[in-house]
Amino acid sequence: MSVNNFPPIDDLPDWPDVEDLLCTYFERFGTAVTQRPAPDDFEAMLAAGGTFIEVLRAGGGAPDGRLDYAPMVVAVTTAKRRQSWQVMNQLRKAVKVANSGLTIDGTLVHSITETGELSMVPQIDPEDRTVELTFLVVTPLPRRSR
Repeated sequence: MSVNNFPPIDDLPDWPDVEDLLCTYFERFGTAVTQRPAPDDFEAMLAAGGTFIEVLRAGGGAPDGRLDYAPMVVAVTTAKRRQSWQVMNQLRKAVKVANSGLTIDGTLVHSITETGELSMVPQIDPEDRTVELTFLVVTPLPRRSR
């Protein structure tokens, strides 16, 4: 005999996968993924002139149960640090125009903004080619389908 009476969750929709949404939004600027490939593949892609954009969620949540506030760390790596900053500036422009909201793959995104928080930890290697910024992506909980 069970004494627990938990409320059902099956009728609630899933939150959007914000990492996937941001990858889709940034894929026009390079290869956007949530996980870095194997080191040999990664270096080969960079040597061939590729641009690598890594998108990772860094916490956040939905304190009001309606809007999900997702801090997203975005790292750009190219063959040269200067080029990485050029690509990052293109991402920043894309974020600036998304400040008032947009739809990505049919999912409403209320806003994407720069957080102003430091996300890049200085590296020991002065030749490091990766640059990072943190963006805040706000999405609503999708409506229940009936």
